Formats: sequence, C-alpha cells, structure tokens
Amino acid sequence: MNALKIGMQKSGFRGHEDTMKLIEALEGLEMREGDDFPQGDKTMRKEDHQRSSASSSSTSRTASTTIIETIAKEKTIVPPACKFV
Repeated sequence: MNALKIGMQKSGFRGHEDTMKLIEALEGLEMREGDDFPQGDKTMRKEDHQRSSASSSSTSRTASTTIIETIAKEKTIVPPACKFV
C-alpha cells in the first residue's frame, strides 16, 4: 500500500484516466528501508512489475524468532519470466 501511495503522489493520480501515469510512476520505483518499508529496500521491476526485496531465513521456537541469515535484495533478483508489451 505504501508503494501505491508513493506512485499516486509521484504521478499526480486523480482517477481512471491517470492509470498509465500511475503504472509509469511505479515501474522502476526504488523503495528504501524506513518507516514505510521496515522490511528493507525494494524495487518494482519495469519489465514484469515484480518486486524484489531483501529476504531472510529464520527459526522459531516457542515465542521467540531467531534470524539466521539476511539475503541482500540484489541477490534475490531472478531474470524476468515475461515482459509487458
């Protein structure tokens, strides 16, 4: 939702007629870790509108969770499987 909000502000979205401007504003959008994105940096890929972000593996026992490893966003990117034309 925060990415959509940023795209709407960036594009000046007012309604249905601004849909293409909103899509263009979201394509390639870089979102930085912070209050709006506490899980880490993210990117909305232009080619297929997929979001890439950091990932982590964790283990959970009882009420606590231990993060084992955090994987950087750049290492989670896979080539696009499709393209919009």
